Amino acid sequence: MTLSIPDTIVSPQDLTGLILSLHRYASDLQKASIKRRATKHTNGNTLPVPEDVAQFLAAQHISDTANTTTIKECITALESLRKSATVITITLATQPTMDVIRQLTTWCRSNISKNVLVRFEHNRLLLGGMVVRSGSHIYDWSFRRALQNTPTSFSEVLRRV
Repeated sequence: MTLSIPDTIVSPQDLTGLILSLHRYASDLQKASIKRRATKHTNGNTLPVPEDVAQFLAAQHISDTANTTTIKECITALESLRKSATVITITLATQPTMDVIRQLTTWCRSNISKNVLVRFEHNRLLLGGMVVRSGSHIYDWSFRRALQNTPTSFSEVLRRV
């Protein structure tokens, strides 16, 4: 089963949360099925679907056919994806807003990999810009690094103040 990560899933923690929600929902579906068989009661009560699970199933176009087996297949595929997905860490000078998170994640999924997971951190010492880490590679586009690399320009700016 090939799955795509929904836009609402940004980080490895988000993916783990979705997998846990799917586990709970699969368990609830199984319990409801056993209860219906045991009581031989076939009323129209359907099990409420958690919001994150509903969004995921809709994105996979399987919301109408979701059953315990389908959910377990999704869980297996997502766990495999979690192990193999590229994870990058973006460090910004301030806590990013949801809009910034969405924009950077969309850019990463368009330009790096459609299943990249992005972990966001913040560090006030950067002063501005960002630092991107992927595996053992570090790309530093911070204002602090720019100032450190050109100390003469910084002192010139201070003299003009």
